[in-house]
Amino acid sequence: MNKDTQRAKAEAFRAMHDRKQVLVLVNAWDAGSARFIEDAGARAIASSSAGLAYSLGYSDAVGINLEDSTGERERPLYDIESAVARVHAARAAGEALGVPLVINARSDALVTLKGERGAILDEAIKRCNAYRAAGADSLFPLGLEGEAEISRATREINGPVNLIFRPNIPPLARLQELGIARLSLGSAAALAALTLTHQIAQEMFGAGTYPSMLGRGINYVEANKIMQS
Repeated sequence: MNKDTQRAKAEAFRAMHDRKQVLVLVNAWDAGSARFIEDAGARAIASSSAGLAYSLGYSDAVGINLEDSTGERERPLYDIESAVARVHAARAAGEALGVPLVINARSDALVTLKGERGAILDEAIKRCNAYRAAGADSLFPLGLEGEAEISRATREINGPVNLIFRPNIPPLARLQELGIARLSLGSAAALAALTLTHQIAQEMFGAGTYPSMLGRGINYVEANKIMQS
């Protein structure tokens, strides 16, 4: 892929974060899942590090966001100056390559820090705004819970806010009203596929029946047509 094509794709992806419509990312884990997601009408496709790892026989140990967690128990987050410097460095690297890299800066304050919830949300919002000022395109305060926190985050963070799928999150239309710019399914689609596969195997090795395969699904001919299109 040449630089002009890379630049055009990056600029198109950045434009999808304009908050006019929630950008829904159904995360793929291999080429086949990506093709099926594209056929379903995706504007863009993200990858699932967990799904990819599982498909290769490994547990998940990597991430693709620019995160501010250190993985250290004693110091769970980078100090804000270091975290900001990492965003600056990523932006500079993209500019040096001549590609407008779309940076999704993630703050893990809500899932790593202990204490009063409101104060921790304050810290997450402060960090997201610092990362935005440093050049991040979208902001990902991991761990938002409930409409009140989501609404506060979208009001007080000075840029597009990303949310990851969790059970009981509001429907997409409500997320649009709350101001969410982007919803990522993370490993949810891959886990759903693995769940169905596991269920089919349990039925076959147990009762010797196959009810999970009798529902309406994509058949062999349809699958080949999607892959060939």
